Amino acid sequence: MARWRPKARGVKSSPNRVLAIVIGAVVALTLLVVWLSTSRSTTEFAAGSPERTVQAYLLAMTRHDAVEAAHYLDPSSGCDVSDLEQAWASDGVRATLVDTSVTGAEARVTVLISGDGAPMGEAGTSETHLFQLTDEPSAASPTTL
Repeated sequence: MARWRPKARGVKSSPNRVLAIVIGAVVALTLLVVWLSTSRSTTEFAAGSPERTVQAYLLAMTRHDAVEAAHYLDPSSGCDVSDLEQAWASDGVRATLVDTSVTGAEARVTVLISGDGAPMGEAGTSETHLFQLTDEPSAASPTTL
């Protein structure tokens, strides 16, 4: 039996301690991600406002509810439920209000639409959309796209 062993220099932790630190870091990172994802709030705009109309339309589209989304379209637009059913909105889409301008009974709402990466790992995309609205107080939905 050997009486002498090489002295480990600079190593003060056991493998179990290192494993505990790694697991603790993973748990902390997971909790941070969960907190950040649940703390994102959705801005609520005033009922009947152009911003609220665009928000409701986009929410319906992300839920793949073409019937609900079609309620916000101007009947003279030529677009109907079947057209909206062909549209694709991913679950990771995020809309950010860029600008709103109202002139009389007309409004223009500019929104930046951002998406997470595509299923094959491509980078996320973003594009700006302009929604032109007309105020119709007598209609079931007060403002139409």
